[in-house]
Amino acid sequence: MNKSQRICRLQYKQDFSEAPASLMVTTFFEFLPGFVSIVLAGNMDSPHAPQYVNAATFSKMLLTLMSTAVGLGLASALDTLCSQAYGAKRLDKIGEYVQTGVIVLSVNLLLVFATSWYAEEILTMLGQDADVARL
Repeated sequence: MNKSQRICRLQYKQDFSEAPASLMVTTFFEFLPGFVSIVLAGNMDSPHAPQYVNAATFSKMLLTLMSTAVGLGLASALDTLCSQAYGAKRLDKIGEYVQTGVIVLSVNLLLVFATSWYAEEILTMLGQDADVARL
């Protein structure tokens, strides 16, 4: 193997190792706030600590299900459509997809906001303990 091939291979290894590291750091910082909230609620010196832990865990679950999962799913679908349009040299379609994506994500934001605003009532109606739903 000549010198240029070794340099190319070394550069490839370096580039390949940087991508997973940045993804791991990003995932860690996305996970951290919910984890810290649950740990802090669990370490409270209060007779209601179990309810606080339940509420923190439940709120993290609702946040993940309502906003993060749906938002990432819609954004991933938009990424796929834009990539296909770019590959087909249909740059006009990219603009249409982005504009439609902004509208769909905005409607999703409004639905998530409304659901979050009335979360206590919705959870109580679905049978969740009223004390945990209020927290």
